[in-house]
Amino acid sequence: MLIHKKMVLSLVLFVSIMILLQTNYQYKFYLNTYRKIEETIINNTFETIQRSIENEINHLSLLCRDWANWDDTYTFMTGDMPGYMESNLIPETFIMNDTNLKLFIDNSGKTKYMGQYFGDDADVQELPESEILIIKNLRFFKKNENENSGIILTSAGIMMFSFQDILKSDGTGPPAGILFFGRLLSEKRLDTIRSQLSMNFRVSTISADSTASSGNELAVIYNDGTVLASARMNDYFGKSIMMIEFENPTIVLNQGKKTIQESISFFVFSFILFLIVLYFFLKHVLIVPLKRLSSHAENILVNAELTEKIELKSNDEISQLYESFNTMLERISLKEKELVNLATTDGLTGIYNHRYAMNYLSGRIEYFKRYGGVLSILLFDLDFFKEVNDTWGHQAGDEVLREIAQIIHTSIRNTDIAARYGGEEFLVILENQQNEQAHYVAEKIRKIIELSLLGSKKIKVTVSCGVSTYMPQIDIEQLIRKADDLLYKAKGKGRNRVEV
Repeated sequence: MLIHKKMVLSLVLFVSIMILLQTNYQYKFYLNTYRKIEETIINNTFETIQRSIENEINHLSLLCRDWANWDDTYTFMTGDMPGYMESNLIPETFIMNDTNLKLFIDNSGKTKYMGQYFGDDADVQELPESEILIIKNLRFFKKNENENSGIILTSAGIMMFSFQDILKSDGTGPPAGILFFGRLLSEKRLDTIRSQLSMNFRVSTISADSTASSGNELAVIYNDGTVLASARMNDYFGKSIMMIEFENPTIVLNQGKKTIQESISFFVFSFILFLIVLYFFLKHVLIVPLKRLSSHAENILVNAELTEKIELKSNDEISQLYESFNTMLERISLKEKELVNLATTDGLTGIYNHRYAMNYLSGRIEYFKRYGGVLSILLFDLDFFKEVNDTWGHQAGDEVLREIAQIIHTSIRNTDIAARYGGEEFLVILENQQNEQAHYVAEKIRKIIELSLLGSKKIKVTVSCGVSTYMPQIDIEQLIRKADDLLYKAKGKGRNRVEV
């Protein structure tokens, strides 16, 4: 018998055995894979629900911080503030703030005010003493300075809460006590979350004597065509108090079973067909390296990851193709970094350019309009800069611009933004800075520049500055215009000054 016939018979026997083994393995392996995909989708669903609840808590925390950093609240806690309770601790403010519980505790641990309100035209009620004690103890369970919000189980149900130190409006102290806000995770609020997420889920409480352990492990039960998933959420003390449950159709798993059956049929047919072709191309190892290269290229298109190289341990044309592909990736990655740098950085000064600064400022203002917040901008302009260029030349003028940009950049926080606004103008964006704080930063920068000898020619220059602070009723154009008007006001008053 010829060797090639022996090879064919051997391959037929080998393929027959492989078909039996492969079909059995493929069904079990891919069924488990689709099940994992289904569980990943379920886990993502739970995380989405959990993030929505955390967003509600964050919103409450911002509201609590606004009240705690209010001068009227500080005066109320440190002395006598006539009319504070009558104006602010009434059913209307509970409704307006969408809160159900407010508690003011002074530094000695005494309750200055306590009240809970659940609507239905009822009056503000006092809290049970047992719950007041639990709330007062919350501050002693903080694991870090920023951990001041979460959920707890009260007699009214699951309560989202936040507590903040009571400070003055400018953030200074000493603290006058602690302010606690609570918001009930009611069925109405859950309906709002369901509507926002287009998800149907159930939330139930876990009794205090439950043996459920802490954590949010996902429990999955598969039924005929559906999957029932449940997970727990912990309260501020680390104990499970809330169960989230939802039921979804097993779309991926059902489709996966169908796909596996089709895949097995196709596999049998393909293996038989491959047997015929394999005889002629057995020695040509080509498809696997090319498919690997194609998969890597597709992965780059999906994830935009250009730094991961692909290797092949061989010394043939395919390995040379791999090397060329890796070289191309390196060049594309370098070009991409250059383009990003060109798009966001001023070529002369090395700080952010006008476009990046305006896009960033626009984004922060839109965020503050929705969630609240404050920022200020500083608009600097060099005084008599034309005389610098005329006297010392444009090269010396460029050196002055570069050094002033560095002075501004090193004089602000890492969270702030410095950009060249245009020509000899510079823009600084200060987040969480009111007029007074922004004026201090602007004045500091102005003095440093005034005392500096800039460039190789040791040139002395001064700057004028306009400071404006964002308020909810103004937009980005009005904010910039206000700073620009103040800048020209500073110019009109003799330059080398800051106008707020």
